[in-house]
Amino acid sequence: AATQLNMTNYSLACAGGTGFVHKNEGGQDYLSLVQNYVNNNTDMDSVRQIIIFAGYNDQWHSYDEVMIRGEETLKYIIEKFPNANISIGMVGWHNSNEQYQLQLANVSSQAYRDLTNYMGLNYIEGAETILVNGENLFSNDDFHPSHNGQDRMASFIASFLNEELEKQHATEETLEPMFKDVDKKFPLY
Repeated sequence: AATQLNMTNYSLACAGGTGFVHKNEGGQDYLSLVQNYVNNNTDMDSVRQIIIFAGYNDQWHSYDEVMIRGEETLKYIIEKFPNANISIGMVGWHNSNEQYQLQLANVSSQAYRDLTNYMGLNYIEGAETILVNGENLFSNDDFHPSHNGQDRMASFIASFLNEELEKQHATEETLEPMFKDVDKKFPLY
């Protein structure tokens, strides 16, 4: 997404196997990824956009667990990044296992949407369908996105950010260029 938007000042905080609740083999979850970012940076006030774009790994936990841990994580993010527009999209999917698809729809997708609404943040509409019923969007394991799937997700995020910048520009009273904030930090989580 950053490449598609020609962004040069952004940060990624990501690690495989993470979720609001789910920790990877290294013990990392979304909160620890954000805490690591905060511990290694000093200018949180300049961060304008935070995107949490994931969800597959939280299907293994209950709706309530995702809501509780998600609220804790999001409160931390809101406190540390006071000027950021925070958006969440649940993009996880399994190409062939119907049980996993139901868990993703009933746990991750529902919890991410409800958590976003509860916290007064932006849910990225349509994120949950990006990888559904697409040709050549998965690797051989049927849950990690292939190169085509990754490109599709990147295009979706780029379009979302463009829409957000257009909204921001439409509400400003200045005639500055629409992409004036591109040089500011846009951490993508």
